[in-house]
Amino acid sequence: MPPSQQITPPVAAENGVNLASRDLSSDLPSFYKGQNILLTGATGFMGKVLLEKLLYSCPDLGTVYLLIRTKKNQQPAQRLEAIFDCPVFARLREARPKFLHQVQAVAGDVGLPGLGLSIEDRLALIENVNIVLHCAATVRFDEALDLAVNINVRGTKCILDLAKEMKNLRSVVHVSTAYSNCPRGEIGEVIYEMPHDCDRVIQMMESIDGNAKVVEAVTPALLGAWPNSYSLTKALGESVVKKHRGALPVGIFRPSIVVNSAREPVAGWIDNLYGPGGVVLASGCGLMRVLNVNGKRVADMVPVDMACNALLAAAWETAIMTPEERAAEPDGLPIYNYVSSVDNPVTWNDFMSHTSSVGERYPVQQAVWIWCLTLCPSKLPYLFLVALLHFLPAIIVDIVCFAIGSKFRAIPVYKKIYKFSEVISYFGLREWRFKNHHTSNLWRRLSPKDKEMFLFDIKQLDWKKYLTDYAFGMRLYMFKENLDTAPRARVKRARFWWGHQIIRGLSAYLAVRLCWAALCWLAVGLVGRAELVAAVMEAS
Repeated sequence: MPPSQQITPPVAAENGVNLASRDLSSDLPSFYKGQNILLTGATGFMGKVLLEKLLYSCPDLGTVYLLIRTKKNQQPAQRLEAIFDCPVFARLREARPKFLHQVQAVAGDVGLPGLGLSIEDRLALIENVNIVLHCAATVRFDEALDLAVNINVRGTKCILDLAKEMKNLRSVVHVSTAYSNCPRGEIGEVIYEMPHDCDRVIQMMESIDGNAKVVEAVTPALLGAWPNSYSLTKALGESVVKKHRGALPVGIFRPSIVVNSAREPVAGWIDNLYGPGGVVLASGCGLMRVLNVNGKRVADMVPVDMACNALLAAAWETAIMTPEERAAEPDGLPIYNYVSSVDNPVTWNDFMSHTSSVGERYPVQQAVWIWCLTLCPSKLPYLFLVALLHFLPAIIVDIVCFAIGSKFRAIPVYKKIYKFSEVISYFGLREWRFKNHHTSNLWRRLSPKDKEMFLFDIKQLDWKKYLTDYAFGMRLYMFKENLDTAPRARVKRARFWWGHQIIRGLSAYLAVRLCWAALCWLAVGLVGRAELVAAVMEAS
Protein backbone atom coordinates (compact mmCIF):
# COMPACT_ATOMS: atom_id res chain seq x y z
CA MET A 1 0.00 0.00 0.00
CA PRO A 2 1.52 3.41 -0.97
CA PRO A 3 2.42 5.73 1.91
CA SER A 4 -0.20 8.26 0.82
CA GLN A 5 -2.94 5.71 1.49
CA GLN A 6 -1.73 4.64 4.92
CA ILE A 7 -2.95 7.62 6.93
CA THR A 8 -6.68 7.95 7.46
CA PRO A 9 -8.57 10.55 9.50
CA PRO A 10 -8.04 10.11 13.25
CA VAL A 11 -10.29 7.76 15.19
CA ALA A 12 -11.55 10.42 17.61
CA ALA A 13 -12.25 13.47 15.49
CA GLU A 14 -14.56 14.87 18.21
CA ASN A 15 -16.90 16.54 15.69
CA GLY A 16 -14.26 18.94 14.46
CA VAL A 17 -13.50 20.41 17.90
CA ASN A 18 -9.98 21.78 18.25
CA LEU A 19 -8.42 19.35 20.74
CA ALA A 20 -5.87 21.93 21.81
CA SER A 21 -8.64 24.08 23.28
CA ARG A 22 -10.11 21.40 25.55
CA ASP A 23 -9.87 21.64 29.32
CA LEU A 24 -6.97 19.68 30.70
CA SER A 25 -7.37 17.05 33.38
CA SER A 26 -4.95 15.73 35.97
CA ASP A 27 -6.23 12.24 35.15
CA LEU A 28 -3.80 10.88 32.58
CA PRO A 29 -6.26 8.63 30.69
CA SER A 30 -8.58 11.64 30.41
CA PHE A 31 -5.73 13.76 29.09
CA TYR A 32 -4.95 11.22 26.38
CA LYS A 33 -8.61 10.68 25.50
CA GLY A 34 -9.18 11.52 21.85
CA GLN A 35 -5.55 12.58 21.37
CA ASN A 36 -3.65 11.58 18.24
CA ILE A 37 -0.04 10.71 18.90
CA LEU A 38 3.03 10.52 16.69
CA LEU A 39 5.41 7.95 18.18
CA THR A 40 8.90 7.40 16.80
CA GLY A 41 11.03 4.43 17.80
CA ALA A 42 8.04 2.11 18.27
CA THR A 43 10.01 -0.89 16.98
CA GLY A 44 12.59 -0.43 19.75
CA PHE A 45 12.62 -1.78 23.30
CA MET A 46 11.19 1.26 25.05
CA GLY A 47 8.90 2.11 22.13
CA LYS A 48 7.10 -1.24 22.29
CA VAL A 49 6.38 -0.93 26.01
CA LEU A 50 5.28 2.67 25.57
CA LEU A 51 2.89 1.75 22.74
CA GLU A 52 1.42 -1.14 24.74
CA LYS A 53 0.91 1.06 27.78
CA LEU A 54 -0.85 3.76 25.76
CA LEU A 55 -3.24 1.32 24.12
CA TYR A 56 -3.91 -0.64 27.31
CA SER A 57 -4.26 2.12 29.91
CA CYS A 58 -5.65 4.85 27.65
CA PRO A 59 -8.21 2.94 25.55
CA ASP A 60 -10.04 6.11 24.52
CA LEU A 61 -7.08 7.77 22.83
CA GLY A 62 -7.33 8.64 19.16
CA THR A 63 -4.86 7.29 16.61
CA VAL A 64 -1.24 6.41 17.32
CA TYR A 65 0.87 7.08 14.24
CA LEU A 66 4.06 5.04 14.20
CA LEU A 67 6.96 6.32 12.10
CA ILE A 68 8.49 3.08 10.75
CA ARG A 69 11.18 2.67 8.11
CA THR A 70 11.52 -0.10 5.58
CA LYS A 71 14.06 -2.64 6.82
CA LYS A 72 15.40 -5.85 5.26
CA ASN A 73 12.78 -5.66 2.49
CA GLN A 74 9.99 -5.45 5.09
CA GLN A 75 7.53 -2.62 4.51
CA PRO A 76 6.28 -0.54 7.49
CA ALA A 77 2.93 -2.37 7.54
CA GLN A 78 4.71 -5.72 7.70
CA ARG A 79 6.97 -4.53 10.48
CA LEU A 80 3.93 -3.27 12.37
CA GLU A 81 2.39 -6.74 12.24
CA ALA A 82 5.64 -8.21 13.56
CA ILE A 83 5.62 -5.75 16.47
CA PHE A 84 2.25 -6.99 17.69
CA ASP A 85 3.41 -10.61 17.57
CA CYS A 86 5.77 -9.74 20.43
CA PRO A 87 4.95 -11.21 23.90
CA VAL A 88 4.79 -7.70 25.32
CA PHE A 89 1.40 -7.24 23.61
CA ALA A 90 -0.19 -10.45 24.94
CA ARG A 91 -2.02 -8.58 27.73
CA LEU A 92 -3.38 -6.05 25.26
CA ARG A 93 -4.50 -8.69 22.75
CA GLU A 94 -6.44 -10.47 25.49
CA ALA A 95 -8.05 -7.37 27.00
CA ARG A 96 -8.66 -5.41 23.79
CA PRO A 97 -8.47 -7.68 20.74
CA LYS A 98 -9.83 -4.93 18.45
CA PHE A 99 -7.21 -2.27 19.17
CA LEU A 100 -5.56 -2.28 15.72
CA HIS A 101 -7.88 0.41 14.34
CA GLN A 102 -6.13 2.87 16.66
CA VAL A 103 -2.67 2.25 15.19
CA GLN A 104 -1.32 3.32 11.80
CA ALA A 105 2.12 2.80 10.32
CA VAL A 106 3.64 5.79 8.54
CA ALA A 107 6.51 5.18 6.15
CA GLY A 108 9.44 7.31 7.28
CA ASP A 109 12.97 7.34 8.65
CA VAL A 110 14.42 9.77 11.20
CA GLY A 111 17.80 9.32 9.50
CA LEU A 112 16.55 10.88 6.25
CA PRO A 113 15.95 14.56 5.40
CA GLY A 114 12.38 15.53 6.16
CA LEU A 115 12.00 12.20 8.00
CA GLY A 116 11.57 10.54 4.60
CA LEU A 117 7.85 11.37 4.65
CA SER A 118 5.69 11.63 1.57
CA ILE A 119 3.87 14.93 1.04
CA GLU A 120 0.51 13.29 1.78
CA ASP A 121 1.69 11.69 5.02
CA ARG A 122 3.33 14.89 6.20
CA LEU A 123 0.17 16.91 5.60
CA ALA A 124 -1.94 14.31 7.41
CA LEU A 125 0.34 14.38 10.46
CA ILE A 126 0.29 18.18 10.48
CA GLU A 127 -3.49 18.15 10.44
CA ASN A 128 -4.11 15.43 13.01
CA VAL A 129 -1.32 15.00 15.58
CA ASN A 130 -1.69 16.46 19.08
CA ILE A 131 1.23 14.83 20.95
CA VAL A 132 4.70 13.86 19.73
CA LEU A 133 6.78 11.28 21.62
CA HIS A 134 10.20 11.15 19.99
CA CYS A 135 11.90 7.95 21.14
CA ALA A 136 13.75 6.99 17.95
CA ALA A 137 17.54 6.87 18.18
CA THR A 138 20.49 4.72 17.36
CA VAL A 139 21.55 3.31 20.72
CA ARG A 140 24.70 1.55 19.51
CA PHE A 141 27.58 3.08 21.44
CA ASP A 142 30.07 2.36 18.65
CA GLU A 143 27.89 3.68 15.82
CA ALA A 144 29.70 5.58 13.07
CA LEU A 145 29.51 9.26 13.98
CA ASP A 146 27.91 10.40 10.71
CA LEU A 147 25.08 7.89 11.08
CA ALA A 148 24.61 8.76 14.76
CA VAL A 149 24.44 12.47 13.89
CA ASN A 150 21.91 11.86 11.12
CA ILE A 151 19.56 9.94 13.42
CA ASN A 152 20.10 11.46 16.87
CA VAL A 153 20.79 15.09 15.91
CA ARG A 154 19.43 15.92 12.47
CA GLY A 155 16.49 13.57 13.03
CA THR A 156 15.55 15.52 16.17
CA LYS A 157 15.65 18.78 14.22
CA CYS A 158 13.39 17.27 11.56
CA ILE A 159 10.91 16.21 14.27
CA LEU A 160 10.86 19.77 15.64
CA ASP A 161 10.38 21.22 12.14
CA LEU A 162 7.39 18.92 11.62
CA ALA A 163 5.96 19.71 15.07
CA LYS A 164 6.08 23.47 14.36
CA GLU A 165 3.64 22.94 11.50
CA MET A 166 1.14 20.85 13.51
CA LYS A 167 -2.12 22.71 13.91
CA ASN A 168 -3.39 21.18 17.16
CA LEU A 169 -0.16 20.38 18.97
CA ARG A 170 -0.22 20.17 22.75
CA SER A 171 3.02 18.48 23.75
CA VAL A 172 6.35 17.25 22.39
CA VAL A 173 8.69 15.10 24.46
CA HIS A 174 12.19 14.35 23.24
CA VAL A 175 13.65 11.21 24.84
CA SER A 176 17.35 11.66 25.58
CA THR A 177 19.51 9.87 28.16
CA ALA A 178 20.71 10.71 31.66
CA TYR A 179 24.24 10.12 30.32
CA SER A 180 24.11 12.76 27.59
CA ASN A 181 26.34 14.90 29.82
CA CYS A 182 28.46 12.05 31.19
CA PRO A 183 31.75 14.04 31.11
CA ARG A 184 30.29 15.98 34.06
CA GLY A 185 30.30 14.57 37.57
CA GLU A 186 27.07 16.34 38.55
CA ILE A 187 24.13 16.41 36.15
CA GLY A 188 21.18 18.68 36.81
CA GLU A 189 17.91 19.06 34.94
CA VAL A 190 19.36 21.66 32.59
CA ILE A 191 20.87 21.70 29.11
CA TYR A 192 24.61 22.25 29.25
CA GLU A 193 26.62 24.19 26.71
CA MET A 194 28.33 22.03 24.10
CA PRO A 195 31.82 22.58 22.67
CA HIS A 196 30.35 22.18 19.18
CA ASP A 197 27.37 23.90 17.57
CA CYS A 198 24.75 21.30 16.67
CA ASP A 199 24.01 22.83 13.25
CA ARG A 200 27.69 22.96 12.31
CA VAL A 201 28.12 19.30 13.25
CA ILE A 202 25.13 18.39 11.06
CA GLN A 203 26.60 20.39 8.16
CA MET A 204 30.01 18.77 8.66
CA MET A 205 28.60 15.25 8.51
CA GLU A 206 26.55 16.13 5.42
CA SER A 207 29.62 17.55 3.68
CA ILE A 208 31.64 14.41 4.46
CA ASP A 209 28.92 12.50 2.59
CA GLY A 210 29.58 9.06 4.06
CA ASN A 211 33.36 9.00 3.56
CA ALA A 212 34.24 6.46 6.26
CA LYS A 213 37.93 7.38 6.44
CA VAL A 214 37.17 11.07 6.94
CA VAL A 215 34.50 10.29 9.54
CA GLU A 216 36.96 8.10 11.43
CA ALA A 217 39.61 10.83 11.28
CA VAL A 218 37.40 13.61 12.69
CA THR A 219 35.61 11.47 15.30
CA PRO A 220 38.21 11.74 18.14
CA ALA A 221 38.26 15.55 17.92
CA LEU A 222 34.46 15.77 17.96
CA LEU A 223 34.06 13.23 20.77
CA GLY A 224 36.40 15.07 23.10
CA ALA A 225 35.49 14.03 26.66
CA TRP A 226 32.51 11.94 25.54
CA PRO A 227 33.20 8.18 25.55
CA ASN A 228 31.17 7.27 22.47
CA SER A 229 29.10 8.59 19.58
CA TYR A 230 25.82 7.75 21.32
CA SER A 231 26.27 9.98 24.38
CA LEU A 232 27.74 12.82 22.29
CA THR A 233 24.94 12.85 19.74
CA LYS A 234 22.26 12.65 22.44
CA ALA A 235 23.82 15.75 24.02
CA LEU A 236 23.83 17.46 20.62
CA GLY A 237 20.20 16.40 20.21
CA GLU A 238 19.34 18.30 23.39
CA SER A 239 21.15 21.34 21.99
CA VAL A 240 18.96 21.06 18.89
CA VAL A 241 15.84 21.13 21.09
CA LYS A 242 17.07 24.20 22.96
CA LYS A 243 18.12 26.05 19.82
CA HIS A 244 15.25 25.19 17.48
CA ARG A 245 12.25 24.67 19.77
CA GLY A 246 10.77 28.08 19.02
CA ALA A 247 7.41 28.35 20.79
CA LEU A 248 6.83 24.60 20.90
CA PRO A 249 5.48 23.04 24.14
CA VAL A 250 8.46 20.72 24.40
CA GLY A 251 10.15 18.80 27.22
CA ILE A 252 13.15 16.49 27.49
CA PHE A 253 12.99 13.12 29.23
CA ARG A 254 16.30 11.59 30.39
CA PRO A 255 16.17 7.99 31.68
CA SER A 256 19.33 6.29 32.91
CA ILE A 257 20.04 2.66 31.88
CA VAL A 258 16.66 1.28 30.79
CA VAL A 259 16.35 -2.41 31.68
CA ASN A 260 13.76 -5.22 31.98
CA SER A 261 10.18 -4.41 32.96
CA ALA A 262 9.24 -4.43 36.65
CA ARG A 263 5.57 -5.38 36.41
CA GLU A 264 3.97 -4.26 33.12
CA PRO A 265 2.87 -5.77 30.88
CA VAL A 266 4.75 -8.75 32.37
CA ALA A 267 7.59 -8.79 34.86
CA GLY A 268 11.11 -9.21 33.49
CA TRP A 269 10.41 -8.62 29.79
CA ILE A 270 13.40 -7.71 27.60
CA ASP A 271 14.22 -7.99 23.90
CA ASN A 272 17.80 -6.75 23.62
CA LEU A 273 21.31 -7.35 24.95
CA TYR A 274 22.43 -3.76 25.47
CA GLY A 275 24.01 -2.87 28.80
CA PRO A 276 23.51 -5.13 31.84
CA GLY A 277 21.42 -7.61 29.86
CA GLY A 278 24.42 -8.52 27.74
CA VAL A 279 26.51 -9.09 30.87
CA VAL A 280 23.89 -11.39 32.39
CA LEU A 281 23.50 -13.40 29.20
CA ALA A 282 27.24 -13.77 28.54
CA SER A 283 28.05 -14.70 32.14
CA GLY A 284 24.91 -16.82 32.51
CA CYS A 285 26.01 -19.11 29.71
CA GLY A 286 29.56 -19.26 31.08
CA LEU A 287 31.33 -17.21 28.40
CA MET A 288 32.12 -14.00 30.31
CA ARG A 289 34.26 -14.58 33.41
CA VAL A 290 35.69 -11.14 34.16
CA LEU A 291 34.38 -7.59 33.75
CA ASN A 292 36.14 -4.26 34.26
CA VAL A 293 33.60 -2.81 36.71
CA ASN A 294 33.82 -1.49 40.26
CA GLY A 295 31.27 -3.52 42.19
CA LYS A 296 30.90 -0.79 44.82
CA ARG A 297 29.72 1.77 42.27
CA VAL A 298 26.02 2.44 41.77
CA ALA A 299 24.38 0.76 38.78
CA ASP A 300 21.90 3.45 37.76
CA MET A 301 19.14 1.38 36.16
CA VAL A 302 15.41 1.99 35.72
CA PRO A 303 12.77 -0.57 34.61
CA VAL A 304 11.39 0.14 31.15
CA ASP A 305 7.72 0.15 32.22
CA MET A 306 8.34 2.67 34.99
CA ALA A 307 10.33 4.84 32.58
CA CYS A 308 7.43 4.77 30.09
CA ASN A 309 4.98 5.76 32.82
CA ALA A 310 7.18 8.71 33.74
CA LEU A 311 7.44 9.69 30.08
CA LEU A 312 3.66 9.72 29.64
CA ALA A 313 3.29 11.83 32.78
CA ALA A 314 5.99 14.21 31.52
CA ALA A 315 4.10 14.67 28.24
CA TRP A 316 0.99 15.58 30.26
CA GLU A 317 2.81 18.12 32.43
CA THR A 318 4.57 19.61 29.41
CA ALA A 319 1.15 20.20 27.85
CA ILE A 320 -0.40 21.90 30.88
CA MET A 321 2.52 24.21 31.70
CA THR A 322 1.64 27.88 31.34
CA PRO A 323 3.92 30.21 29.35
CA GLU A 324 4.98 31.77 32.65
CA GLU A 325 5.92 28.38 34.12
CA ARG A 326 7.84 27.53 30.99
CA ALA A 327 9.68 30.85 31.01
CA ALA A 328 10.71 30.23 34.63
CA GLU A 329 12.62 27.09 33.60
CA PRO A 330 16.41 27.58 33.21
CA ASP A 331 16.26 26.58 29.54
CA GLY A 332 12.69 27.58 28.86
CA LEU A 333 11.51 23.97 28.89
CA PRO A 334 11.09 21.19 31.48
CA ILE A 335 13.75 18.48 31.74
CA TYR A 336 13.16 15.23 33.61
CA ASN A 337 16.11 13.16 34.90
CA TYR A 338 14.65 9.71 35.58
CA VAL A 339 17.25 7.83 37.63
CA SER A 340 17.43 5.36 40.52
CA SER A 341 20.68 6.49 42.15
CA VAL A 342 19.14 9.43 43.98
CA ASP A 343 16.27 7.72 45.82
CA ASN A 344 16.86 3.95 45.58
CA PRO A 345 20.45 3.08 44.60
CA VAL A 346 21.72 -0.42 43.87
CA THR A 347 25.38 -1.34 43.34
CA TRP A 348 26.91 -3.50 40.64
CA ASN A 349 27.79 -6.03 43.35
CA ASP A 350 24.14 -6.22 44.39
CA PHE A 351 23.02 -6.54 40.79
CA MET A 352 25.43 -9.35 39.94
CA SER A 353 24.99 -11.26 43.21
CA HIS A 354 21.19 -11.35 42.92
CA THR A 355 21.10 -12.29 39.23
CA SER A 356 23.87 -14.89 39.58
CA SER A 357 22.11 -16.42 42.59
CA VAL A 358 19.03 -17.06 40.45
CA GLY A 359 21.18 -18.21 37.56
CA GLU A 360 22.99 -20.76 39.69
CA ARG A 361 19.72 -22.17 41.06
CA TYR A 362 18.05 -22.20 37.63
CA PRO A 363 20.84 -22.66 35.07
CA VAL A 364 20.15 -22.73 31.34
CA GLN A 365 20.77 -25.67 29.03
CA GLN A 366 22.65 -23.47 26.57
CA ALA A 367 25.41 -22.82 29.11
CA VAL A 368 28.91 -23.88 28.10
CA TRP A 369 30.32 -23.46 31.62
CA ILE A 370 29.24 -22.43 35.10
CA TRP A 371 28.40 -18.85 36.06
CA CYS A 372 31.63 -17.44 37.54
CA LEU A 373 31.93 -13.72 36.84
CA THR A 374 34.56 -11.59 38.60
CA LEU A 375 34.20 -7.80 38.78
CA CYS A 376 37.66 -6.26 38.54
CA PRO A 377 37.99 -2.45 38.93
CA SER A 378 41.74 -2.21 38.13
CA LYS A 379 42.81 -2.16 34.50
CA LEU A 380 46.06 -4.16 34.61
CA PRO A 381 44.69 -7.06 36.71
CA TYR A 382 41.61 -7.03 34.45
CA LEU A 383 43.74 -7.37 31.30
CA PHE A 384 45.69 -10.21 32.90
CA LEU A 385 42.47 -12.02 33.81
CA VAL A 386 41.06 -11.45 30.32
CA ALA A 387 44.13 -13.11 28.83
CA LEU A 388 44.00 -15.95 31.35
CA LEU A 389 40.25 -16.60 31.57
CA HIS A 390 39.02 -15.54 28.13
CA PHE A 391 41.67 -15.73 25.43
CA LEU A 392 43.77 -18.64 26.71
CA PRO A 393 40.74 -20.99 26.82
CA ALA A 394 39.64 -19.57 23.45
CA ILE A 395 43.02 -20.44 21.91
CA ILE A 396 42.82 -23.98 23.29
CA VAL A 397 39.26 -24.39 21.96
CA ASP A 398 40.25 -23.08 18.52
CA ILE A 399 43.21 -25.48 18.34
CA VAL A 400 40.93 -28.40 19.17
CA CYS A 401 38.32 -27.24 16.65
CA PHE A 402 40.96 -26.89 13.96
CA ALA A 403 42.27 -30.38 14.71
CA ILE A 404 38.86 -32.02 14.41
CA GLY A 405 37.86 -30.00 11.35
CA SER A 406 35.23 -27.80 13.01
CA LYS A 407 34.69 -24.29 11.62
CA PHE A 408 33.76 -22.84 15.02
CA ARG A 409 36.24 -20.31 16.39
CA ALA A 410 36.13 -18.93 19.94
CA ILE A 411 38.58 -16.04 19.57
CA PRO A 412 36.19 -13.87 17.46
CA VAL A 413 33.51 -14.42 20.13
CA TYR A 414 35.83 -13.17 22.88
CA LYS A 415 36.91 -10.21 20.78
CA LYS A 416 33.24 -9.14 20.69
CA ILE A 417 32.91 -9.74 24.43
CA TYR A 418 36.03 -7.64 25.06
CA LYS A 419 34.67 -4.81 22.90
CA PHE A 420 31.33 -4.97 24.71
CA SER A 421 33.11 -4.96 28.09
CA GLU A 422 35.05 -1.83 27.16
CA VAL A 423 31.76 -0.02 26.52
CA ILE A 424 30.25 -1.16 29.83
CA SER A 425 33.38 -0.36 31.86
CA TYR A 426 33.06 3.40 31.35
CA PHE A 427 29.73 3.38 33.17
CA GLY A 428 30.70 0.64 35.65
CA LEU A 429 33.78 2.44 36.97
CA ARG A 430 32.14 5.82 37.57
CA GLU A 431 29.27 7.40 39.47
CA TRP A 432 27.28 10.53 38.74
CA ARG A 433 25.39 12.87 41.05
CA PHE A 434 22.03 13.44 39.40
CA LYS A 435 19.39 15.96 40.34
CA ASN A 436 15.78 14.91 39.75
CA HIS A 437 13.62 17.66 41.27
CA HIS A 438 11.33 17.90 38.24
CA THR A 439 10.71 14.17 38.22
CA SER A 440 10.04 14.10 41.96
CA ASN A 441 7.61 17.02 41.70
CA LEU A 442 5.91 15.35 38.76
CA TRP A 443 5.21 12.24 40.86
CA ARG A 444 3.80 14.32 43.73
CA ARG A 445 1.55 16.15 41.27
CA LEU A 446 -0.24 12.98 40.08
CA SER A 447 -3.60 11.93 41.48
CA PRO A 448 -3.76 8.77 43.62
CA LYS A 449 -5.47 6.98 40.74
CA ASP A 450 -2.72 7.96 38.31
CA LYS A 451 -0.03 6.94 40.79
CA GLU A 452 -1.51 3.48 40.88
CA MET A 453 -1.99 3.16 37.13
CA PHE A 454 1.21 4.95 36.03
CA LEU A 455 3.65 3.95 38.77
CA PHE A 456 7.12 5.42 38.33
CA ASP A 457 8.19 6.23 41.89
CA ILE A 458 11.54 4.44 42.00
CA LYS A 459 11.44 4.43 45.80
CA GLN A 460 8.76 1.74 45.62
CA LEU A 461 10.94 -0.64 43.62
CA ASP A 462 12.00 -3.71 45.63
CA TRP A 463 15.38 -4.46 44.06
CA LYS A 464 15.60 -8.00 45.42
CA LYS A 465 12.26 -9.00 43.92
CA TYR A 466 12.92 -7.03 40.77
CA LEU A 467 16.32 -8.63 40.14
CA THR A 468 14.80 -12.08 40.65
CA ASP A 469 12.22 -11.26 37.98
CA TYR A 470 15.01 -9.76 35.87
CA ALA A 471 16.98 -13.02 35.92
CA PHE A 472 13.91 -15.12 35.11
CA GLY A 473 13.07 -12.66 32.34
CA MET A 474 16.51 -13.09 30.80
CA ARG A 475 16.04 -16.85 30.94
CA LEU A 476 12.59 -16.77 29.33
CA TYR A 477 12.89 -13.97 26.76
CA MET A 478 16.56 -14.05 25.77
CA PHE A 479 17.64 -17.66 26.35
CA LYS A 480 14.13 -18.77 25.25
CA GLU A 481 14.03 -21.38 28.05
CA ASN A 482 11.26 -21.89 30.56
CA LEU A 483 11.65 -23.65 33.91
CA ASP A 484 10.96 -27.05 32.36
CA THR A 485 14.58 -27.17 31.17
CA ALA A 486 16.00 -26.44 34.63
CA PRO A 487 16.35 -30.08 35.89
CA ARG A 488 18.40 -31.14 32.85
CA ALA A 489 20.40 -27.91 33.03
CA ARG A 490 21.25 -28.61 36.70
CA VAL A 491 22.70 -32.00 35.75
CA LYS A 492 24.80 -30.32 33.08
CA ARG A 493 25.89 -27.60 35.51
CA ALA A 494 26.98 -30.24 38.05
CA ARG A 495 29.38 -31.71 35.47
CA PHE A 496 30.69 -28.24 34.65
CA TRP A 497 31.12 -27.51 38.36
CA TRP A 498 33.30 -30.57 38.90
CA GLY A 499 35.26 -29.72 35.78
CA HIS A 500 35.71 -26.20 37.08
CA GLN A 501 37.02 -27.48 40.44
CA ILE A 502 39.45 -29.86 38.72
CA ILE A 503 40.79 -27.05 36.52
CA ARG A 504 41.13 -24.76 39.55
CA GLY A 505 42.99 -27.49 41.43
CA LEU A 506 45.33 -28.18 38.53
CA SER A 507 45.89 -24.45 38.03
CA ALA A 508 46.72 -24.00 41.71
CA TYR A 509 49.10 -26.97 41.57
CA LEU A 510 50.86 -25.59 38.49
CA ALA A 511 51.07 -22.15 40.06
CA VAL A 512 52.68 -23.60 43.20
CA ARG A 513 55.13 -25.63 41.10
CA LEU A 514 56.05 -22.60 39.03
CA CYS A 515 56.56 -20.49 42.16
CA TRP A 516 58.68 -23.23 43.71
CA ALA A 517 60.75 -23.55 40.54
CA ALA A 518 61.26 -19.78 40.46
CA LEU A 519 62.32 -19.73 44.11
CA CYS A 520 64.76 -22.60 43.51
CA TRP A 521 66.22 -20.86 40.50
CA LEU A 522 66.57 -17.66 42.50
CA ALA A 523 68.16 -19.53 45.43
CA VAL A 524 70.61 -21.35 43.16
CA GLY A 525 71.47 -18.08 41.52
CA LEU A 526 72.12 -16.42 44.87
CA VAL A 527 74.25 -19.33 46.08
CA GLY A 528 76.17 -19.31 42.82
CA ARG A 529 76.86 -15.60 43.08
CA ALA A 530 77.91 -15.99 46.72
CA GLU A 531 80.37 -18.76 45.79
CA LEU A 532 81.75 -16.63 42.98
CA VAL A 533 82.26 -13.69 45.31
CA ALA A 534 83.96 -15.97 47.84
CA ALA A 535 86.25 -17.37 45.15
CA VAL A 536 87.24 -13.88 44.01
CA MET A 537 87.91 -12.80 47.57
CA GLU A 538 90.05 -15.88 48.19
CA ALA A 539 92.02 -15.34 45.00
CA SER A 540 92.72 -11.77 45.96
